[in-house]
Amino acid sequence: MLPARLLVVASLCAARLAHADDPPPLASWNQWEDSGASGVARGVLLLGTDVAFRLPSLPGTSPRTLFVGIQLEGGYMVTDGFGLRTEVTFQVHDGATSDVRLIPATIGGVLHALPKSPIDLYLGARGGLALVHIGDGGDELEPTVGVLGGIAFHYWGMFLVSAEVGYDVLRYGTQSLDGPCFAIGTGLAL
Repeated sequence: MLPARLLVVASLCAARLAHADDPPPLASWNQWEDSGASGVARGVLLLGTDVAFRLPSLPGTSPRTLFVGIQLEGGYMVTDGFGLRTEVTFQVHDGATSDVRLIPATIGGVLHALPKSPIDLYLGARGGLALVHIGDGGDELEPTVGVLGGIAFHYWGMFLVSAEVGYDVLRYGTQSLDGPCFAIGTGLAL
């Protein structure tokens, strides 16, 4: 009888030792425990495509005219709250009285107010060159500078949707092509 009791006590102790602990509670908003779920954490690469709208004033048109285009952008987070970004926008304009081409390529810095959060508010500045062609004039590279601000929502750890507004300063000879710009798009945080 004693060996049977020892066998029961030994099996109860072994069962208690073999039992796994409960998993720790989730510390992150998503099920994969991604620490930088918003995509704005140090070392993250941000890639995106946007539908871009620009409202510069052109000669021979109303005070503002609408350009629509595709914007390709890439960014790298240097710290949790600061990143570098570059973008190029290919814009189309059908309503101009003459042939108009405007392709800006810029690089800039962006401050992110809510690092490691699914909601990303940011402000930044950019500068670069724009390929400009209006009417019978030649293609010229002109300097451009601007400011931007936006909001992005990051989901499933690597996907994002964003909306941003900005204002760019651009000259073509003596003509001002300054104007507000808007973009709505999607991207990846890798």
